[in-house]
Amino acid sequence: MVGTKYSSFTNSGFEATMQGFITDAFTFNNLGAGTQTGSPPPISYIQESKLVSFFSRANYGSPTSYFLTGVIRRDGSSRLAEGHKWSVFPAVSASWRISQRGFHARRAVLHAGGAASAGDVRATRRFSRTLRSCC
Repeated sequence: MVGTKYSSFTNSGFEATMQGFITDAFTFNNLGAGTQTGSPPPISYIQESKLVSFFSRANYGSPTSYFLTGVIRRDGSSRLAEGHKWSVFPAVSASWRISQRGFHARRAVLHAGGAASAGDVRATRRFSRTLRSCC
């Protein structure tokens, strides 16, 4: 499986502070009825950013109960520093369905597996084992 994702974000707004209103009836609908004395000047802003991802996943399952999955993702963001806008995130996972073997207990379903992943900036690794029993 392969895929892409593209996201574009726009954040915009304004800020204005006025004082000295003769009535509260205007709420924020008539800032001109107040005075700016001692207030910061009005400001407005717009911030745009983009996020792009490319990803791929491959699965393999053997007829004898072994399963492997490999994933690679490449992300780019306009919000990151120059020279660090792109990063690659690989991951791999493996499992073994013990219940497919002849030595498992009757009516018990056992599954053991593990996973590891890493990123360019901060490597993270995780390994987990799970044993589940079914009635």
